[in-house]
Amino acid sequence: MDETPKDGPAAGGPSCDGGAAMLLARDEQAVLQVLRYLCLTYARPQAHSWEQALVLAADAFGPAVGGEVAVAVMQLMRAIRVTRRTTFRFRDPHCPCCRSRLSEAEAKVITLVRAARKDPARPARVDALILTEGAPTAAVLAEAERLAAVLDRRLIARAA
Repeated sequence: MDETPKDGPAAGGPSCDGGAAMLLARDEQAVLQVLRYLCLTYARPQAHSWEQALVLAADAFGPAVGGEVAVAVMQLMRAIRVTRRTTFRFRDPHCPCCRSRLSEAEAKVITLVRAARKDPARPARVDALILTEGAPTAAVLAEAERLAAVLDRRLIARAA
């Protein structure tokens, strides 16, 4: 029997330790991947990962709504970035084992958007405080609500 590792550092593959496992709906998975490509754009501007974010959003949400979803994710990320003092940690969207797990910050974003979709009057303020590292949360909460509204409009339109 072959005991050679097929993945991981011993096989020359990535080491994907850590990260949270979180059950995500299909639209949440797409939002997460769009978020990761946008974060990659900030980390490596020359990669032009924003283009992949737009393509992925259009594929996942349709050409009419995909761009709106991508912009809403970008606005949420920008609101988070301007309040944080430390780097927003994200998982590599190209790595097969990394993309199946969430960084702590990514999990907080998904929880925040879920809360905004469930009850816009009672957003996940604690998650917003963690994401902003104690800075004011109004802009982050507003952008999470905006993204939630775009996602919900898409569901309503698809059901009609």
